[in-house]
Amino acid sequence: MARGGIEPDVYLNLEEDLGIAKSGPFTSLEFTEQQVQAVADALVAAIGAGT
Repeated sequence: MARGGIEPDVYLNLEEDLGIAKSGPFTSLEFTEQQVQAVADALVAAIGAGT
């Protein structure tokens, strides 16, 4: 991203910031509806905080 001139102001880590633990290798698309909603809410909050 930095090579393209994009430098994020906020970093969100699924495990550290949102408490969503890794399920293991090759399970990157296995999330519950609650986990997806937590990520969506965090993204909306981060975007809103930047405006």
